[in-house]
Amino acid sequence: MNWKLLLVLVFSALVYSAYGQTRTITGNGNWETSGNWSGGNIATVITDDVVMNNSTDITVNSNPSVGNFTTGNSCAITINSGFTLTIGAPGTPKLFTIPNGLNLTVIGSLVINGDLNVSNNINVTVTGTFIVTGNIIVNNNSSFSVIGGNINVGGSFTGGNNTAISLTSPGGMSVGGNLFVDNGSTLSGNGILHVGGTCTGPICSDGQLPVELLFFNGVTRESEVVFNWATASELNFDHFEIEKSVDGINFFALHSISGHGTSSIRHDYQSFDHTPLVGKNYYRLKSIDFDGYNEYFNTIVVNYFASKNFTIFPNPGEGHEVKIDLNFNPSEKATVSIFDSYGKLISTYSLTEKKVAISNSEPLKPGLYLAMISSGDFSKSVRFVVK
Repeated sequence: MNWKLLLVLVFSALVYSAYGQTRTITGNGNWETSGNWSGGNIATVITDDVVMNNSTDITVNSNPSVGNFTTGNSCAITINSGFTLTIGAPGTPKLFTIPNGLNLTVIGSLVINGDLNVSNNINVTVTGTFIVTGNIIVNNNSSFSVIGGNINVGGSFTGGNNTAISLTSPGGMSVGGNLFVDNGSTLSGNGILHVGGTCTGPICSDGQLPVELLFFNGVTRESEVVFNWATASELNFDHFEIEKSVDGINFFALHSISGHGTSSIRHDYQSFDHTPLVGKNYYRLKSIDFDGYNEYFNTIVVNYFASKNFTIFPNPGEGHEVKIDLNFNPSEKATVSIFDSYGKLISTYSLTEKKVAISNSEPLKPGLYLAMISSGDFSKSVRFVVK
């Protein structure tokens, strides 16, 4: 073979590999079935762009990562539980484009690294996770129904006439940028809508957003964290809840603070965490109106600096249970060992949470005991009494 021809063929193969090609969905059924793709070529990598023929219905039971994705008219996509369809990649944004009519059901996960652009009529049902790192831009007559799942939009959300958003707790929608919807748009359900920027349109003035928050912050003061926040206005508003987390994911209610009903003047609030953990503490503010609608505001992180410690309570206590409260999260492997007054080891337990109750198969007899906790660079002993 002529070496020049060989170089051309090799170069062409490299270019073809780098840029991929357009893969076309032609049949109904599973994404993974080659017979549903033109030429049997299934899209699996980000260099593969995807188009769907009109009126096709595809179900994803794998974890494909693809490039630009364009549906036909009147199509349907279902992503089943445990599987993820990824469009684009971090640093390599791609587009998900719907010309007219798509029923999108996300039971598993859909991640769009880029924008979602819809000309008309998209019906989205989410019980899993739907992430768009860029913007969502939809024209008229679109619906987004979140049932216990989540839609997270990194950019802005723009909806045309008759955009319907339904959020069922504990699900919700978070928009990092601005939210704009046009005439006839509605917001319903008891789920959470969070808008990082401005909210414009009929859903922003129907009482669903109970407060206009000016700020929310937290600072350490001696052995506690002090929270301050203020509202510019309140509408049909019942109360706030401050929620706390040790990992930024799992939150629990810390305090409840009453609101001022309906008001157009500024109100300032303050609350405290008297038992912060050593290290990072995550807090978020939740507002609840009289109709039960609730909204979360941005999560803040407060670093608390102090010596690690723990307590036994009550002390003296009963012998069937030993309650331990740490002022830090035992992220490293932590153990507690119980010794009697003669130094004999009674039992050893692993600690995975900051507050635990250790039940003994045989109650400790009345007397003096020693609890020793070891976790990474921390080791300390505390005496306690069983009465």
